[in-house]
Amino acid sequence: MLPEPSEQNESVLTALEDFFEDFFESQVRKIEQSANASIYTPNPALIWFLAKTIDGEVTPVSIAKALILPRQLGTSPATSFGTRIQSFISDTLVNAYGSAASGMDIEFEDQIDGKMKYLQLKAGPLTINKGDVTPMDGEFKKVKQLLRANGRPLSDDHFAVGVMYGEERDLNAFYLQLRDVHGWELYVGKDFWWRLTGDENFMERLLLVVRTATEKVNSSDVLNTAIGALSRDARIINLAMDYHGSK
Repeated sequence: MLPEPSEQNESVLTALEDFFEDFFESQVRKIEQSANASIYTPNPALIWFLAKTIDGEVTPVSIAKALILPRQLGTSPATSFGTRIQSFISDTLVNAYGSAASGMDIEFEDQIDGKMKYLQLKAGPLTINKGDVTPMDGEFKKVKQLLRANGRPLSDDHFAVGVMYGEERDLNAFYLQLRDVHGWELYVGKDFWWRLTGDENFMERLLLVVRTATEKVNSSDVLNTAIGALSRDARIINLAMDYHGSK
């Protein structure tokens, strides 16, 4: 059983529950809106294949699934979450705020070593690729040089990438390149939240909050309802008919 959190972190956790409940409800609304066929421009070279892969046949329902599922259960919620949680951190935690330094997301007082950190925030351990490494390294170097020019020379351990979930063993090679080749700090999952809040158990508490918020939001039928509604649209029906008529 976890020990009681500090009064300050208890307040943060309460705010986090509201944050996640609001975020999940916004995703439900987006799924409901995804039943509108006018928001899609299906790729004619792929849509039949994707529909058949999903359901084993090309029907209005399988086409609707091929359109809705990647959009609503893939990159869209992940991108939206990353933007909103960054704002939450800077707006809610007393020791963290949005960074004025170009290329940095937040600045915060590290609750483990007491140093002020300039941080780029990333959602997960696989979210950067080869093309991100050089720009990220350059952004850290520019901020470090600017601070030095303004009479605030800081060592490399004042600059870090914060990864909100996962463990160090989950990091892809590009994160490791930032640390092992370029010398920047990596704070991953539990370590990141510990440094941010001063609570070694904060990530476990966070997951409990997520579970509670998930239970509060009624999302059980919204996806099937949206797929059914989209499949009845004339444009989707015609797309299925075109496939069978082309045989």
